[in-house]
Amino acid sequence: MNKKELVQCIAHAAEINKATTEKALNGTLTAITEALNIGNAVTLVGFGTFSVSK
Repeated sequence: MNKKELVQCIAHAAEINKATTEKALNGTLTAITEALNIGNAVTLVGFGTFSVSK
């Protein structure tokens, strides 16, 4: 699944338009990226934990 397909799935499931969905997804990805950049782990219960390792 690519980002476009993910946006379509989320938009359908949430019954919102694709533009709004893409903004929300971009905001989510930005928040995760920023947290990882400062060394924090991100845990999404039921999905996974993201962290940076060397």
